[in-house]
Amino acid sequence: MRRAAVVAVFLWALFPMPAAANAGLPLIFITLPAMAIALLPVAAIEAVVLRHLLAVTWWQAASTSLMANLLSTFIGTPIAWLAFFVVELVLGIPSGKLNLQLGPAANAILFAAWSGPTDQGYAWPIALSVMVLLLGFFYISVEFERHAAAQMLTTVEPQELRSAVFKANAITYVGLEIITLGWLLYGLLRTPTYS
Repeated sequence: MRRAAVVAVFLWALFPMPAAANAGLPLIFITLPAMAIALLPVAAIEAVVLRHLLAVTWWQAASTSLMANLLSTFIGTPIAWLAFFVVELVLGIPSGKLNLQLGPAANAILFAAWSGPTDQGYAWPIALSVMVLLLGFFYISVEFERHAAAQMLTTVEPQELRSAVFKANAITYVGLEIITLGWLLYGLLRTPTYS
């Protein structure tokens, strides 16, 4: 990861692009506060799932879920965002030099970490970018939480723990994606169409 960041910074410095006042928004400033707000409900849901799937007490399930979610939210989420940003730099430098004109949906998907300015201030591309970011956050969250849970629940078989953590995260991330899909659809419905 460190090598990728160094390469990305090198490429960024090697191929400077003109500065603009409408440089966009790093979506970590939207996603991290939202993930922090969702932390307690997510940890509670995941604790119920862990308690249901594993032979652990309620206290073990709740404390493990809370600690694992604290780690994945405040360490894992920024790491995943940084990985998306490195990919964005790698894709963005050539597309900027080639002057590729991508549509707002393609931009939202390919450049999810840093949402550029959208035509007439539409919010739906930001929601689409957040949906893409949530996919990456899910995978890193599973890994962080599996590792944290393994340290706390030493009597549970690793395969059983891996499966339970994956299922717990799948349930909560599907919920987060549904909420974000609602935001996306709301933004699309409010977007005027032109003939």
